[in-house]
Amino acid sequence: MPPEITIFFVFVIAMFVQTSTGFGSALIAMSFLISLFGPDVARPLFAISFSSVAIVITYRYRHHLKFKKIWRIMLITIISIPIGVNIIPNLNPTITKAIFGAFVSGYALYSILGFKPARLQSTRWQWVAGILGGMVSGAFNTSGPVYIIYGDTQGWQPFEFKGNLQALFFTNSLLTTTNHFLAGNITSKVLSLWIYAVPGIIVGISLGFLMDRFIKPEPFRKVVLVLLFFSGISLIIP
Repeated sequence: MPPEITIFFVFVIAMFVQTSTGFGSALIAMSFLISLFGPDVARPLFAISFSSVAIVITYRYRHHLKFKKIWRIMLITIISIPIGVNIIPNLNPTITKAIFGAFVSGYALYSILGFKPARLQSTRWQWVAGILGGMVSGAFNTSGPVYIIYGDTQGWQPFEFKGNLQALFFTNSLLTTTNHFLAGNITSKVLSLWIYAVPGIIVGISLGFLMDRFIKPEPFRKVVLVLLFFSGISLIIP
């Protein structure tokens, strides 16, 4: 299958999952995009693709956003995202794929096994989540697992979970895209591939919003996690 067609279907699936469950688009898309184009293209390609629709998803869940619970995370990402953006170019592509694969499969296994972290009361954990989430967002566009684990420690309710996550994703995507632009990573090749991503994004989001009311989130999430686990393993094994 031509890479351009693959990009279309990757973004259909990724954005469908994002709008249905509230997270997961980066983990799915980046697993395939890194395999196809390597991290130098995959990272800025997904960044600009998600930035173009993050505001739409955030607006949908705006009534469930609890800003006072996440403002510290948003603030610290201004510092931590540039660190992630500028670390990856200095790494070997094979090592980069393995690190990302371990991250994806590790999170998937953690969630499949149903581990629940302890409740963290101190607000200092927001700073920790912001530093880690920002660095991972800058490096791989995949801050989701960090923020999801943090949200689990706070006992966020399902819709509050979605509202807070989308606001964090929106902030991260804008900052990550800006830093990729300043670093010169958004090349003509990235922009030419982005043209094929846009139709997939539109179709995926439309299907996700249409099917959102009919899909049971937890069973669907488990299927996604199993797929993510094997996607991560495929990146670790040469």
